[in-house]
Amino acid sequence: MSMNFDSMNNGNKKSCIIVYGKNEDVYANLLVGLIEEFGEYECSISREDKFKQNQEQLSSLNKVIFIGNTKVSQKFIPNLRIKYSKFGMNYGWLGNKCVIYTNHIPIKKDELNGFIDYCKKVSEDNKNISESFGSVKAKALFNLPLMLNPIVSLLGIAALSFFQGQKKRKAITEQQYNVVVRNFFINGLEDFMED
Repeated sequence: MSMNFDSMNNGNKKSCIIVYGKNEDVYANLLVGLIEEFGEYECSISREDKFKQNQEQLSSLNKVIFIGNTKVSQKFIPNLRIKYSKFGMNYGWLGNKCVIYTNHIPIKKDELNGFIDYCKKVSEDNKNISESFGSVKAKALFNLPLMLNPIVSLLGIAALSFFQGQKKRKAITEQQYNVVVRNFFINGLEDFMED
């Protein structure tokens, strides 16, 4: 069964394909949820392996958003016009290809404290944004499950040795993706789609 990547312009809705790596499905689904709730766009979602199988069917006009530093997205990263880069969280695009990815985990004490402060600020900003959307679903989508609860208590004890474990690195990476995907939705999606 092949996927239909035709340019689903129903009415005047622009469409995009969100492609995710094996560990990024949660963030792809977050972005889809945000777009479906608030965006004026339509999107389809595809695992990277499925996308690769169907890539020949794509027009160069298709807008594609890659989430994760994957085999396919790595080919685009060196040429991207980076639009956002903080604490290892990045997104940028060139033409119709956009990549949202992380490339660094802050574990040094000063940088980690800066990262935590930044996450708190983003959490407040997102809370304010969600207030401007009326629906219950809006508040659920903008609710930051990893933002201030487990992560800050986990990261608040900023001892370097404490962060060497995989669990801590995974928590930081999850935090990064939660922040960068929401930031892209709020500040980058419309520019990318209309570019």
